[in-house]
Amino acid sequence: RPWATIGNCSATGLLIAVLAAYVKSIEDHGFILHFGVPSFTGFLPKEGWNGEVRIGQHVQGLVKSIDKVRKVVYFSSDSDTMSKSVTKDLKGMSIDLLVPGMMVNARVKSILENGVMLSFLTYFTGTVDMFHLQNIYPAANWKDKYIESQKVVCRILFIDPSSRAVGLTLNPHLVQNRAPPSVSLVVLNCYSSKFGFYIP
Repeated sequence: RPWATIGNCSATGLLIAVLAAYVKSIEDHGFILHFGVPSFTGFLPKEGWNGEVRIGQHVQGLVKSIDKVRKVVYFSSDSDTMSKSVTKDLKGMSIDLLVPGMMVNARVKSILENGVMLSFLTYFTGTVDMFHLQNIYPAANWKDKYIESQKVVCRILFIDPSSRAVGLTLNPHLVQNRAPPSVSLVVLNCYSSKFGFYIP
């Protein structure tokens, strides 16, 4: 549900975000989007959109601009732009403006027993468990790959509103917003590196 991820975001705060919404109506030049909250609506132009769209369909887009008078958020659906869009560090930013899927620059704050703690956007910390590290199959010495103050790029996985805990991922497929290889190819690559045979 889109409104479950937006929380109490203001329209100004959304300017830094990649957001999900659902299609409320289909117009001549684009799609009217709804977030489940009455304070603003979204518009996604048909130009550049590939594939069919139906009313009620969930879509994802990058916030390009905001009309504060009309309370309309304008989106881009360019996948390359979305995959490379890093959230800007805004003065006085609150946790209510964090949205799952945001890509952020971070630094390693500490090494944990089952992952790493990162600091990001000046005011926040979050954790990456060992199954979301840069190497999706961490070796026994995975801790040696990380040092304090090391710069990394990650994405927000979740925000727990009750504990205010933030989960992050360093998984390269999620960070780059790209589909992972098939399971069979991953397994074959693991065996090839272990037993030394070549996969063309």
